[in-house]
Amino acid sequence: MDPPRPLVGRTAEQAHLRGALDRAVAGEPTATLLHGEPGIGKTTLLRDMVDQATARGFHVLFGQCLRFGAEVTTHLPFTQAFDRWARGVGSETVDRVFPGAASGRGSPHSLGHTLGLAAETGSQGMLFRLSGAVDQLADDGPTLVVVDDLQWADPSSLDVLSFIVAGLQRSQHLVLALAYRDTELGDGHPLHSWLADLRRVKGIARFQLARLSFSETEQLVVGLSGVPFDLAMSERVFARSEGNPYLSELMAEGGGDADGRQGGLAEALLASWHRLGPTARAVTQLVSVAGRPVAFRVLQDLAVRRGLAGEEVAAAVSESVGEGITILQGHGDVWFRHPLLAEVIVTTLLPWQLPEVHRAFAAVWEEAEDVSDDERATHLALHYRAAGDAEPAFRWALRAADAALRLRAISEEATHLATAAELVEAVPAEARPATPELLTRAGRCLIAAGRPALALELYARALSAVDPQEEPLRACRVLMALNFALGTNVTGTASASVSDFQRAVALTELFPHSRERVLALAHLANFEVFEGIDSGMHHAEEAVRLAEELGEDDALAWALVVRAQTRWGTRAGVVDAERAWARARAVDDTELLIRVSVNVCNSYESVGQLAASAALSREVHALMRERGSAQGISCTGARAALTLVQLGGWDEARSVIRETLALRLDTRWGAAARCGAAVLSALEGDVAAAEAHLSRAKELMPVSSMGDEFNLCEMIVAIELGRPRRALELVERWMTPSVALDPAAADQLLQLAARAAADLAEGAEGASDAPGPTAIAWLQRIESLRGDSPPRYVPSGPDDALHPAWGALFAADRARCHAEDRMMVPLWQAAAEATHDAGLRLEHARSLYLLGRSLLGEPKGREQAADALGRAMAVAKELGAAPVVALIEQLALQAHLVVLTPDVGEPSGDGSRDVLAGVTLTRREAEVLDHLVAGETYAQVARRLFISEKTVSSHVSSLLRKTGTTSRIALAALAVQSRSTPSDRLDRAT
Repeated sequence: MDPPRPLVGRTAEQAHLRGALDRAVAGEPTATLLHGEPGIGKTTLLRDMVDQATARGFHVLFGQCLRFGAEVTTHLPFTQAFDRWARGVGSETVDRVFPGAASGRGSPHSLGHTLGLAAETGSQGMLFRLSGAVDQLADDGPTLVVVDDLQWADPSSLDVLSFIVAGLQRSQHLVLALAYRDTELGDGHPLHSWLADLRRVKGIARFQLARLSFSETEQLVVGLSGVPFDLAMSERVFARSEGNPYLSELMAEGGGDADGRQGGLAEALLASWHRLGPTARAVTQLVSVAGRPVAFRVLQDLAVRRGLAGEEVAAAVSESVGEGITILQGHGDVWFRHPLLAEVIVTTLLPWQLPEVHRAFAAVWEEAEDVSDDERATHLALHYRAAGDAEPAFRWALRAADAALRLRAISEEATHLATAAELVEAVPAEARPATPELLTRAGRCLIAAGRPALALELYARALSAVDPQEEPLRACRVLMALNFALGTNVTGTASASVSDFQRAVALTELFPHSRERVLALAHLANFEVFEGIDSGMHHAEEAVRLAEELGEDDALAWALVVRAQTRWGTRAGVVDAERAWARARAVDDTELLIRVSVNVCNSYESVGQLAASAALSREVHALMRERGSAQGISCTGARAALTLVQLGGWDEARSVIRETLALRLDTRWGAAARCGAAVLSALEGDVAAAEAHLSRAKELMPVSSMGDEFNLCEMIVAIELGRPRRALELVERWMTPSVALDPAAADQLLQLAARAAADLAEGAEGASDAPGPTAIAWLQRIESLRGDSPPRYVPSGPDDALHPAWGALFAADRARCHAEDRMMVPLWQAAAEATHDAGLRLEHARSLYLLGRSLLGEPKGREQAADALGRAMAVAKELGAAPVVALIEQLALQAHLVVLTPDVGEPSGDGSRDVLAGVTLTRREAEVLDHLVAGETYAQVARRLFISEKTVSSHVSSLLRKTGTTSRIALAALAVQSRSTPSDRLDRAT
């Protein structure tokens, strides 16, 4: 880093940053954003913080983003920071934190290479490796992570930062300090979205640095010179710098004078540069065109190609370093002391000179030895494009895209394909692939990378490049890609219409046994199903028939998964979905895998198999992480998180949500990730976070349909935040389309309506005489919209515990709404049992709480109430459901109850667990057996589990049958013996 500069003013900012170091020592992590115009002093503040942290023994990671870093490299500030850290602490510390790493510090990539942070790991692998490395440092001791010039960060580095910020938690000895330039963020700059997401993270401190006052500028000038300046000198500096610290510094060193317009940033910066000799100026111009640090060997080669004498390059670099223009980084790379210099120096080249320099860079990379073909392709694509040489830029962009594809680096692949798509029309036809296929490939990749707006533009271009009369099947393929993207609402605004899909089908009329025919019918049926158009079932059946005749895996997968949607809530639908998944796994098509997996999960949930849905979502989520698909990670992650929240897997859900939010997708799936975050935040009692996440989701998905996650999540959040009227409004709005789409999903909405109505009736939102319908009338109106056909809450089969649980909750909350107090105890007892069997842990805790509240009104019910509340408290605390914990504590205080929390384990998630070696028991059977082993009677077991004695007897009969025992005494003895044997311990371990 540069020699320290005087730090004047900034009292509040300094106090905050130094306080952040204190908090990190105490285990309270923080994150701070510094922003302002170029030269305003962000870097100086950060370096002061680095000095303070270093003096206090912190691990310090200091990384700077480079102007062209986002286009050429990934994770540069982090690999740079780890290398600097490793060189500064010595091999003993490196080996303590990263055992065995010190031996690799002499390699070209230094610690980054040793840690396995090479490009071959792919973007997602890098994210977890880097964030894990930061966590490792923080575990070893207080750690400061600084990233400067965030406006030039590559997307992968932003992902890492998002992941670190989202994971800040108490007891973590970590402080994060980031800085960026306001003036660099023009319309469409990717950092806008990243910052919008970061603002919603609780506890992020932000400081916009203002310009220095005159007195502060005077202090700066005096500090730089070491002797007092006269007032006139300080006034000249202040007048020209307008309080910009860096300009003030440059002008003070130049005696207060600068060429050009008064106050002009470029003129002031160039004043120092113009003092260099001609060779030094020419060499620094070459560095400025590179846009990133340049190895001296490369710089010398370039200078020779530009007509400079090779032996003079070293002297030129020494001169520019001595004048404070450039610095030497890393292993002798040449770069500017301040990146602003690169920006203004590059403008000193004449318009025809800049392309020539880029061509010279390209020539160096063409001839470079000891570099990989992939690295060569990336640099050549950049420099040929900047040189305006369309054909080689196009060629190398395609090669770079293919390299990224091999590495599963979808974001990088999308960037290179977008470049190729931009240049394709400027390339002779004989030197390029078929334009429609290239544009369609780029579009699909851009969607996977989370950039759907550009993808839609490329699809439209591809469609216009095809003559439907001459090439109907090619036109059909492009049209399907475009309309499927629109129909699945990838941009958050539904734009497709049924006529668009019908047009694709019409293009295949003359090709009845083609793959395109099958896919067109499947996509049409998919759209019709979600729009409630009756012909969807017919088209789905036709697609399956043709696909089975055709025998191609991808066509059959699309057809089957769409037909599964027409059979929601049935075993036949699950069979179709599972067949589709088996076919999709045989095809290397990320989009197909995403689409099919989502519908398989829908099918599982429609028959009440939440655990199966969660398991598949997690499996596909891991697969998408391997493939580096941002769309796939976000889509499957959002699905998995929402299901895990219902099943009580909140810790895993938090981790998945953290990862999906780090992707920052401005798409429907970005909205879905926000929805999961909103629901979890609401359940945890974080009102501000829930509102912020939901607001961001609405921004990303301004138009939604019944099938979108936003609507259900908005209802849940409204209820959890104590806004039952809003929840009832939403349920009433969506009930009719929900019944048409999926009656089982409508039953869930009805259950939510009953809870909202009961909360409203109990005065959760103002007085009972507030404007609007009464709670009972509102619920009755919603019930009429649901109707009785098909019957409500009917299980789809013997394995469906979900719909009966919804039914039990509906019945109990409906009675609560109608104030039917005499029914409360049995209804909440039934709800507690049903939610337990379904694995709905939070609903189970809530049912136990309401059962305990009801029992307090019963004669001699205090003991049972305390037991119910204790079990509810155990689950709520384990989950982190602060609102439920608060309700229980408040009720216990009011009733003067002592609530003890038993050890309540988390359900396994698959409906069963092994208790006896070789015998699989349901959760309820295992619980009954636990109480039998404790010597309790049927009545005691029934009272503790809030079930009837008849139900206990039924479970015991099942246990006797499964174990081959003839009495409860023999059963208990067998259980005790099995739990103590080595074979059982081995079974459990395996």
